[in-house]
Amino acid sequence: MKKAITPFILFILITLWATSCSKPTESCFSYSKSKITTDSIVTFDASCSGNASYFTWNFGDSTKDTTTTSLKIKHKFTKTGQFIVNLVAKRKDGVSSGNDTKASQMITVY
Repeated sequence: MKKAITPFILFILITLWATSCSKPTESCFSYSKSKITTDSIVTFDASCSGNASYFTWNFGDSTKDTTTTSLKIKHKFTKTGQFIVNLVAKRKDGVSSGNDTKASQMITVY
């Protein structure tokens, strides 16, 4: 019985160690346009995010959230106003134990 439990306990310990020692993600982004209009396509760039493989974008304009593995994404706002753009960066292993961070910026569309 001890031989069957020992590998299991070893597996649990290694898994806990590996996930607890992983670096947390860092979310940040920039965007391409200084003046955004409803006619323009804006490129958002998450290249400054650290230790992240998945990016979930919310553009604050009632469009559906977009999850991607790409560092860059394009979006076109269809209404004028101020919108809060949110980015959540996630690690490659998908572990979400408080290690995901969120970046937000207010965007004005003319």
